[in-house]
Amino acid sequence: MRILVFGAGVLGSLYAAKLHRAGHSVALLARGERLAALATGGVQLEHALSGKKDMVRVPLVEKLDERTAYDLILVLVRADQLDSAAHTLGKHQASQNLLFMVNNPTGHASVASAVGADRLMLGFAGAGGYRDGDLVKYVVLPGLLQPTTIGEPDGSETVRLTQARKAFRSAGFPVALNRTMDAWYRYHAAWVTPIAYAIYKARASDTFLAQEPKLLGEMLAAIRELWASLSKLGLEITPPNLRLIQKLPDRILVPIVARALSGRFADTAAYRHAEAAPAEMGLLASELTEIVRRAAIPTPSWERLFRGGESVRISLATRGESR
Repeated sequence: MRILVFGAGVLGSLYAAKLHRAGHSVALLARGERLAALATGGVQLEHALSGKKDMVRVPLVEKLDERTAYDLILVLVRADQLDSAAHTLGKHQASQNLLFMVNNPTGHASVASAVGADRLMLGFAGAGGYRDGDLVKYVVLPGLLQPTTIGEPDGSETVRLTQARKAFRSAGFPVALNRTMDAWYRYHAAWVTPIAYAIYKARASDTFLAQEPKLLGEMLAAIRELWASLSKLGLEITPPNLRLIQKLPDRILVPIVARALSGRFADTAAYRHAEAAPAEMGLLASELTEIVRRAAIPTPSWERLFRGGESVRISLATRGESR
C-alpha cells in the first residue's frame, strides 16, 4: 500500500516507521528542523516500557506534490493544526483517501468541506508518547483501552476502510471500526480533556495527580458531567466500555484510576502529552464547553477543574511558543 503520513510529530513518526517496517511504501511529510533531523538520523523510536530502541529510515517529502497519488494519506496532526492541514490537502486532488486521525469534537463537516466529503475518512490513533530531543518515546495502547479507531463519516463499512485496517494490523496496531466517529470524537475529548486539566491543576499545587484522590474524584465527576451533556444532545456513548466510568462508584473507581495514572505507561500516554500539547488541550476545552452549553446541564466540576488548571496550561503554552 502506498501511504503518505502527513505530520512528523510523535504519532506521525511512529505510524510511518511501523507501517514502513511492515513493508508498505511509506513517505513521511516533514518540514524545517524536524525534516533535517529525520534526514540525518531517521525516525528514532524507544518503547517507553521495555526500553527497546529502533531506528527506521522512512522516505521523506518536504511538500505535497499535486501530481503524486497515494493509496492513503494518513493525517496525524494536533487539533490546533487541523484547519491548516485540511486546507493544504484540499488542494491535493491526486489522492482519493484521506484518513484524518485528529481530535475533532466539533464534527467533520468543515474538514469535509475543505477536502471533499467523498475523500474523507475519520479515525484516531491508538498510541501515545512524547519526543525527547529527536527520540520518540512511545506506547501502543492495548486494544481493550484504545485501539486505533477508524470509520467512514456515514458509518458504512467500505473496501478502503478494510484496506486501512489491514495495513494498521500488519504494523502491529490493534484496530477497531466505529460507525459513529463524530460521537466517538466528542466522548473521547470529554474524558481526555478533564484528565489533562486535572494534571494541570495538580501541577499548580505542586502535587502529583495520582496521589490526589479528591482531585481524581473531581476529574471523574467532570467527565460524567460532560458525558451527560453529550447524551442529552442525543449522542450515544461510544465505545460502550466507557460506561464503566458511569456505573462504578468512586470508592472503587478512584483507586483504579490512581493506579492507572501511576508508572511509566501513564507518564508517556497522559502526563507528557498534556504537558507537550497545551494549545491543543485549550482548544478542546473551549470546543467542549461550547458543545455542552447547548445541553443546559450544570457542569460545576468541569468548571472548577478548568479554572484550577488553566493558568498552568497557559504557562506551558507560552513557554512552548517562546522556544
